[in-house]
Amino acid sequence: AGTVGALTEIQAPSKPYPVTLALKAGGATVDVKGSVAKPIDAEGLNLTVSAKGAELAEVAKFAGQTLPPIGPFALAARVSGSLKTLSVSGIDASVGKPEMVLVKASGAVTDALRAKGINVLVAVESKDLKSAAKAFGAETPVLPPVSVTTRVKDGQAGYAFEELKASIGKSTLAGSGAVSLGAPRPKLRAQLTSPLLDLSELLPAGGGAPAKAPVAQAPAPPSKDKRVFPADPLPLAPLKAADADLDVKIDRLVLPSKMPVEALAVRLVLADGRLDVQPFSSRVASGIVGGRVALDASSGKTAALATKIDAKGVSLGQLMQETGHPDLVTGAKTDVAVDLRGSGGSVRDLMAGLNGDLLVVLGEGKINNKFVDFLGADL
Repeated sequence: AGTVGALTEIQAPSKPYPVTLALKAGGATVDVKGSVAKPIDAEGLNLTVSAKGAELAEVAKFAGQTLPPIGPFALAARVSGSLKTLSVSGIDASVGKPEMVLVKASGAVTDALRAKGINVLVAVESKDLKSAAKAFGAETPVLPPVSVTTRVKDGQAGYAFEELKASIGKSTLAGSGAVSLGAPRPKLRAQLTSPLLDLSELLPAGGGAPAKAPVAQAPAPPSKDKRVFPADPLPLAPLKAADADLDVKIDRLVLPSKMPVEALAVRLVLADGRLDVQPFSSRVASGIVGGRVALDASSGKTAALATKIDAKGVSLGQLMQETGHPDLVTGAKTDVAVDLRGSGGSVRDLMAGLNGDLLVVLGEGKINNKFVDFLGADL
């Protein structure tokens, strides 16, 4: 339904041709208002477009597509220019609901047909990411509420993201970066900072979901292979799927074991299957830990590992106390120097082929006999 100007005005309008249209279909309402200077040539567009609906999945179904229930959607924007150079401004769009996932976007695209001149602020919010992932056929652990905002702009052969602010539970992250889509592989560059990244909240050592009652079943046959490290091939293919250059600074990193790492500064460079953790520095248990790790998986079949780590003045007693084992060690300032190399196509091959030096110097302290059992608990 709607109204337009006189048909005689279409070919040679004396003034911008007025347009007012309304459409209802598939549970959606679409409104178009404005004018067109040259209707025959589709030039001089000056239109306000809005659309809304209670459920995006219903609209997808009407169009012959299948989507899981996502939630309501709304869109408002001003369309101007022509079908050769179409500009979209005043974008205000949202889809979903925060109980699962809510995505909002606002901004403008100068050349929408060529995806140029993009300047859009994107916000994502989820109070229950596990349920949202399940709706799309994916599985994730139970996670705290997630919130992400960033400004997306187009750049040379890719896109840039600025003003990035992300939070998940107690952890927060900020920064900027760019994604290049040119050959031979996509590349991500980013500078990221975080006052707190708590992996114990996101990846709890005991698992994030409550344990289910055991189901009675026949006992599995005893394994013939009693060796500790698995012989499964290393998943090396993802290291060649993309390149990356990440500069990361974290004031406080909490590992799944609850061990805190302070003042972590590290640069990670991934290029053609070669991962280089360039000289990093951190503070652990009143000591200084730094080093470098390189993993070369460029062959796609085997990986060559080289690692050099130096730790000075790490209080082993403090470390045990921070990870929930206060009775195992008291004192024992520790220095560790690691310089190891190895290669292989599995964890077992890597560990079997390791060569180099390991030096551990323990200062004065007390070590409980149970500490040895603790060290071997995961083996």
